[in-house]
Amino acid sequence: MKVLENPITRRTFLKVSGGVAAFSQIQPASAQQWLAQVGKAGSKADAVGPDAKIIRSVCLMCHSGCGIQCTIQNGELVKIDGNPYHPNTYDYVSKGDIVEESDLDGGLNGKDVGTLCAKGQAGIYALYSPARLKHPMKRVGPRGSGKWKTISWEQALTEIVDGGLLFKDVPGEETRQVEGFKSILNNDKPIGPEDSDYMDEAPPGGYGPKRNQFVWAHGRNEQSPLTPRFVGGAAGVPNMLNHCDRCAGTFYNVVEHTLNVPPYEIGAYADYEYTTFLISVGSNITHADYPGQTRARYLQKFAKRTGPDSKGFKHVIVDPWLSPAAAKALQSGKGEWIPLKPSTDAFFLLGMLRWMIDNKGYKADFLALPNEQAAKKTGRRNWSDMTYLVRTKEPKLYLSGKDAGLGQADYVVLVNGKPTLFHEVDGAADLDAEVEIKGEKFKTVFRMLRERAHEKTIEECEKICDIPAGTISRLAKEFSSAKRPVIEMFRGPIQQSNGWWNGQALITLNILMDSIDRKGGYIPGHKAYGGSVGGPSRKAVGVSIDRHKDKYQGKKATSTRPWYPLAVRTVTSEFFSSVKQGYPYKIKAYLNYYNDPAYTTPFNSSVIEAMLDVKAIPLTVSIDAYMGETTLLCDYVLPDSEYLERFGGFKTYPPVKTQVAGLRQPVVGTLDPKTKSYRGIHPDVQTADDTLIQLAIRCGLPGFGKDGGGPGKDIFTSWQFWNEYYKNGDYKGEPGLDPESRLVKLGGKFENPGKQYDAKGEYTRFPGGRQVRGMYVYAAHVAANKNSMTGKYYDGLPQYRMIIDCKENEIDPALWKEYPFQLHTHKDAWHTQTRTMNNLWLASIKPQNFAEINPADAQKMGVVTGDWVKVKSPSSKHISYVETSMGDGWYKMQVRVTSRIRPGVFSVSNSYGRWGAGGKAWAADGKPQFYDKRIAAGFSVNPLYMADPVLKDRGMLDPVGGGTQSYGTPLRVEKV
Repeated sequence: MKVLENPITRRTFLKVSGGVAAFSQIQPASAQQWLAQVGKAGSKADAVGPDAKIIRSVCLMCHSGCGIQCTIQNGELVKIDGNPYHPNTYDYVSKGDIVEESDLDGGLNGKDVGTLCAKGQAGIYALYSPARLKHPMKRVGPRGSGKWKTISWEQALTEIVDGGLLFKDVPGEETRQVEGFKSILNNDKPIGPEDSDYMDEAPPGGYGPKRNQFVWAHGRNEQSPLTPRFVGGAAGVPNMLNHCDRCAGTFYNVVEHTLNVPPYEIGAYADYEYTTFLISVGSNITHADYPGQTRARYLQKFAKRTGPDSKGFKHVIVDPWLSPAAAKALQSGKGEWIPLKPSTDAFFLLGMLRWMIDNKGYKADFLALPNEQAAKKTGRRNWSDMTYLVRTKEPKLYLSGKDAGLGQADYVVLVNGKPTLFHEVDGAADLDAEVEIKGEKFKTVFRMLRERAHEKTIEECEKICDIPAGTISRLAKEFSSAKRPVIEMFRGPIQQSNGWWNGQALITLNILMDSIDRKGGYIPGHKAYGGSVGGPSRKAVGVSIDRHKDKYQGKKATSTRPWYPLAVRTVTSEFFSSVKQGYPYKIKAYLNYYNDPAYTTPFNSSVIEAMLDVKAIPLTVSIDAYMGETTLLCDYVLPDSEYLERFGGFKTYPPVKTQVAGLRQPVVGTLDPKTKSYRGIHPDVQTADDTLIQLAIRCGLPGFGKDGGGPGKDIFTSWQFWNEYYKNGDYKGEPGLDPESRLVKLGGKFENPGKQYDAKGEYTRFPGGRQVRGMYVYAAHVAANKNSMTGKYYDGLPQYRMIIDCKENEIDPALWKEYPFQLHTHKDAWHTQTRTMNNLWLASIKPQNFAEINPADAQKMGVVTGDWVKVKSPSSKHISYVETSMGDGWYKMQVRVTSRIRPGVFSVSNSYGRWGAGGKAWAADGKPQFYDKRIAAGFSVNPLYMADPVLKDRGMLDPVGGGTQSYGTPLRVEKV
């Protein structure tokens, strides 16, 4: 089977990128020629020769999962466009329920052309980048020294699996015995005192088997389900850490709870096409969030221009920084910018909530519905817990029918003051009420919410937010009186230590307006098409190294470090600090995949210290396509393919409202027709999938190798795994990776993009995979758990708070006198964390970033654009790898004076200031390797974040969702 027929070189690439291109005189095209090239979405792809072909795949220059259409000429990738069949990139309606190739004219010369952002098009540079790693490597100096030697795959895999005196030639490590993966992962004896100094904090069942001393951590892992199959099913460990604590884990957690959608249904956003009044809080539409180009297109094309309510549409952006979305709203005359003070989101949101409750600016008839039958009688499909009774004594849980003496039911409501089982009500229940039962007082969720909102006046909220008096009341009035209002968020309010409660407050505002799942309302994500692979597996048991999903049950009243029983995603920032303490148990090996916490983690000095400590982490391995900041601190580096050289698949996000699964497949390289072994453009580089399969087989782990997918279903290669995956589940009856299949030709499986709403056109048709459901304003599962550091119960309602430590105390107000500025960060449209500054096509758009400060602050300091300042936080440390470090926690940066940032804020965009991925000199085999100073240009804010005042060794984290405090750190800024 010839899936790929492409040679492995791109000889002309560096000539064009690094040399001088010669141009011949070109005659301009006629108007008729130009018109012939214009399709529904604009100009079609550049003309190519008759031997060119198209391969459709999925982008990974960010996490949006956009479909891509790659043009291959003479075996080389010459152009990347958007895949018109993928709804992220193109708006159309298919003829049937499932999209077919004949639905569009999407070929080489077709008129249906998908859109693609600058990052997606720059994937060509990523594929052919001179910074890519081309061979396995082993360090020959101390960790982090930048000294490496190339080794064979056989040596690398043998040493990693078997262990031994691996670094006997490194001074100081001559006798250090390193345990290999095979020994670690096959040790089922329980973790004991020899592995932990904290056995008195273990749950009754202990910490689990010794194999749990293996830890995996990934970044943008889009190789699921193969990677969790390796970590959980084959290795059988609970330590599959991800990047979500520094991204959007809390956002997903709070959406899934409050909107009652299954885990990993991926957030909620506005239905931009039909909303009439949109408030975006800390959500940088047009430059960030995902799918970025889709949201921007829906907002600009439908909401502002062609939608049925576009003339009256208003967009309010609440953010300390004048984002491009805010600028567009102001320029178009369709919105306004509210420059909120960082970390005051709770006061803004609860202030709005107070006004709406006090002025009855909510849908009372909807909020009074307690169950499905009551909702159906009013033509609705959803309801909420606003009428459910809750205890007023801790733990503040819902009153059950059993506890009320009424029978079996999870909830009790009041009907005309009488306690009633919630499911027995066929109409409205009492909304704002309380009752005494058996001498104990119970209140409805709505009343508790009203009382919480009344803890501050609106005037107090506006003063704390530092916005003009009357702003909150005016916006709340406009919002509550709009035809189809939505308030949305992304990292702004969520990536804070009070983030869970901020998100809860924001979603509650949408529930008050009955906008959930509504056309033009607040819509959650939904499940993608999925396959499956059978075969034997192990079960991950025991306590995860970061304690996510684990409740503290130790013998001590409180724990040494925080536990995160409510964090559905992992809390990786906590791992890198606790591992130095050996808490809760010591680890033996760390496998890093497509991940760079040494650069991306707030207060990243703690990550670097942990990675350099051979006692804390005896064996470190990184699977990476580049010598990233974390990779350069490891013991072994196994080169990974780029995303254009691998198999896999990916979902999409709201506002896309139909079921989607994009197919990722190689666009260059060769596939052996017999072994199904794939190689990309570098012959000594293999996919991470293949590396994991080989490690599993060498370690004797289940689920891979002979009959790994079940009897007669071998899994020796990535292709074999994904071919089996695409034959099962939602793909049952389909031929897998057959090149003639619809899946392979279209680059995925797509539901008709026109099937967005129900028959009445009132609700989105496929929200969250759970159409009919109740929603939970009150977080009883939060209120049922205690903070392990204090022994006190968490609060189940949104709270008026700013920055809190791990014991939920607000930071010392005296700090603001010495550190009067607040740290803020934002994102450029052409950058994605660590994936893009080493892409020189993208780096050339804006060669460096600046620290943006307001003119009023600049005047006080006596600085102008281009001047240098030094900046530090109460806990920033010197990091030797960072060239801008001045010592003693000070970092120097160049400023840009601009009115786009509010006074008192120090804002720096992400992705700059690299020292890895080719940003600094390094050597292998005694020879200098590729680096380019342009990659290292600019400044990173991650060294500046404030450490938790209690723990002092990691940044501030949300105690419920585990998200990092990304905004508001106190700073001192001085002119150099």
